Amino acid sequence: MVKTGFHYVSIGTWNELKNNNARFIEPIRRLVSARTITDMDIPKLPHWAHDAYIFAFPDKDGPESWKKYKRGNAEWDVLTKNIGSKIIGFKFDLLPTDEAYVVDRSHFADWQYGITNDRQEAFRKYAFSRVPASEYDGIFRMPELLISNPIALDRLVVHCMFEREIIYNRDGMRRPEIEYASCVLNL
Repeated sequence: MVKTGFHYVSIGTWNELKNNNARFIEPIRRLVSARTITDMDIPKLPHWAHDAYIFAFPDKDGPESWKKYKRGNAEWDVLTKNIGSKIIGFKFDLLPTDEAYVVDRSHFADWQYGITNDRQEAFRKYAFSRVPASEYDGIFRMPELLISNPIALDRLVVHCMFEREIIYNRDGMRRPEIEYASCVLNL
């Protein structure tokens, strides 16, 4: 059973939400913008696979819950790159009224990193791994929390803030470096 979610946004997105006096993080305000759990061109998936979701980590701060998967850190790097350079993390308690599910992102990552070549099958496995958050037993390699309802901003608790920097090696090659520091902020 999942009790807590961890969600990440750019500082800019957070300021935009606050400045507009937004009451909710709508599904368009999620970790990767305009994203569902699958692509429209994957046939034979139920309608819910094409719905918009807020994406989060279940019960553990990212990428802690992805460490069972050998490419979990690479996925975390891609995720933070898509969010931005200055990132704020929130945690929130799941309510019984939340429409929340857990999926195993490792099926998608297996295709993404060439472990499997069948893209459609990878998306099917990813989508059909979905279980209600209240029934999740902790067995997924890369658990990902999906929430289809808005989350009230007053439910969010600042958990951390960090900056993603690009560091250059001696040979001039770029490598991302994530400076990760928990902090207390007056946002």
